[in-house]
Order: sequence, then C-alpha cells, then structure tokens
Amino acid sequence: MKKKTLVDIERTLEINPSLLRRHSLVLADSQWHAGLIGIVATRIVEKFHRPTVLIATGNHPGTGSARSVPALNLYEALAACSSYLESFGGHAMAAGLKIHEKNIDAFQQQFENVVQQTCRPEDFTLRLRIDRDLDFDVISTDLINELQTLAPFGAGNPEPLFRAGNVTVVSSQIVGHHHRRMMLRQSWAPNAPVLSAIHFNVEDTALRKKDFADIVFKLRWNRWNNRKTAQIVVADWQ
Repeated sequence: MKKKTLVDIERTLEINPSLLRRHSLVLADSQWHAGLIGIVATRIVEKFHRPTVLIATGNHPGTGSARSVPALNLYEALAACSSYLESFGGHAMAAGLKIHEKNIDAFQQQFENVVQQTCRPEDFTLRLRIDRDLDFDVISTDLINELQTLAPFGAGNPEPLFRAGNVTVVSSQIVGHHHRRMMLRQSWAPNAPVLSAIHFNVEDTALRKKDFADIVFKLRWNRWNNRKTAQIVVADWQ
C-alpha cells in the first residue's frame, strides 16, 4: 500500500509537471491510508525537496501528514494556515493535521504563500553532506563492518556518505519502478574491483547512463540467501 501510494504520487507529478513549479506540495486522495502517508511524505521530500503535505480524505475530517525541509519551520507554517485546519500538531520538520475537504484548496494556497515568503530559491536544492572521498579499491570487509557499528542511523545520526569519481557502469538492469541495479567500476583503475550497486527512484536521465563524473553513495552489506556482499547505494550523481 505504501509503495502504491508513492508510485501514484510520482505518476501524478509526471503527468502534471506544473505542480513542481510550486514551492510546496499539498496533495489529497480518498484512497490513501492515513497511517502510511507520513512515510510517503518523507520519501517525496527526499526526492523533490519541497515541504509536502499529504491528506487522506477517506474519513471526515481528512487526516494529513506533513514533512518539511530545513529552511521551513513546519509547525509555524501550519500555525499561519490554522484558520483552514481543524487541528494540527508537531514540530519544525514533521507534523500532523486534520482538515475538512472543502478547505483543502484554500489551505494549499495559503501554505504555498507562507513557504514562498519564508524560503529562498536555494532552500529547495538538496545539499548532501559528504563525509569523505572513497575509491573502490579501499573498500573492505572491515570498513563495512565498522560502518555498521555506527547504526542505527536517523535524524541525529546520519548514515555516512562517500564520493567516488570517474565511475563506469559495467552492466545494469531496471528493477521495480525506476530502480537501477548496476555493477560499477572506476574507469581510471581497470583492475580495481567491480562493485554491486543499487540506485532507487532513478530520474529518467540516469536510467541508462554509462559514465558518471562523480557518484555519492552509502556503503552497506547486501544480504541474500545467507550470503552477504558489499553494495553501494547511490544517493546522487553528476
């Protein structure tokens, strides 16, 4: 259900690209599960980097979950729109709300106005904190094991991000909806190891790219059939 909701929203944004010209996203649907939309809102913010409010209107009033970007205090933004809400609560980055369906359009416009007045254009550009450059030939079992000792990862303990340059795709396949599984090598080191990689929710421009000037990635164990292998999880590329 969570995956279907995410896919449905992504398709809606593909069909209606004008929605992404806004500084915020406020979307509603009667088929969404109120208990899952918070997780989906987080994924939407991660991909499109806009404050996002998803509203499940199957019940009355509708139940909304909101997620923000660092530049916008979400609680204060909702407070500025409170005349359209039945109730709300939360903090700077995440919140919940109740709203009657008849008020959603007015709330959407007011929320967009608040975001425009509060944020600058650069606030909608995702900035990744890269911990260090890491070439494939120094990735080892010991390194991945040490990284795992830092878990669990979350808001107060972000998972380490690494960068590698001159990366070539040796082979790849598309799996699921816009996920790309690859075997990668650094082109400047033909004898260096070829590593398994996965890139989730890939933009169309990257689905079949053969070379990357840089990739930013997380490093994890991939466990399958009682085996574990090193796996790169691509977070971004250029």
